[in-house]
Parts: sequence; structure tokens; C-alpha cells
Amino acid sequence: MPYGGQLPAGRGSEVEISFPRGFPTAIGLVYDNTLAIPELGVEPQPIGEVRIAAHHGDGTHQIVEARVGAGVTDPKQPDRTFKTVVHFDRPADVDYVILVRRDAGTRPIGWDLS
Repeated sequence: MPYGGQLPAGRGSEVEISFPRGFPTAIGLVYDNTLAIPELGVEPQPIGEVRIAAHHGDGTHQIVEARVGAGVTDPKQPDRTFKTVVHFDRPADVDYVILVRRDAGTRPIGWDLS
């Protein structure tokens, strides 16, 4: 069972994450879109955008359009990291999550379940 991984770069990339029902209560996304290393051709990126679909046992989904990276204000992250946390509305009933990349960034977005 993965605890964390990466959503690949590029618009439309997708990751399906399966786990025992009720395991996580939230998903975290992290993306340092400010990183710049000119000698390597690494340039800052736009804010990451991810569609999160958390599946419930009754067949419904919690759909969240999340933004991640510098410039995103998340009151649940007072340390002002590059992390966005989405809490599941019915955590005891979630059994898989699908992440779809909406932006055209050229670096992956990290994710973790907790």
C-alpha cells in the first residue's frame, strides 16, 4: 500500500491510488514551483492544479479541485510550505482516490496519504 508517490508532469497525467477502506483521512500535495536552477535549465513553474476524486463505498465521490505550490494560501498550513492538504469528507468510507493533473507543469507533484 503506497503512503506517498508522485503525480507525473504534464496536463492530463493520472494516478489511481487504492487502499483499505477508511485508511487515510487526508491527502497532501506538495510542489515547489519556485525552484530555479538556470545552469540546468530548470525554471519556475505555474501553480499546480490537481483534480482529486475520493471514492465512497456507496459509489459517490468527493471531488476537489486543488491548487498547490507557492502562491497558494492554505489556512491549514500556517508554516507557509508548498503543501496543500485536502481532508476527506467521509474518511471512514473512502477506498480509493484518483488524481488528475490539470496544469501543464514540467515537474511532478508529490502526494501522501495520512
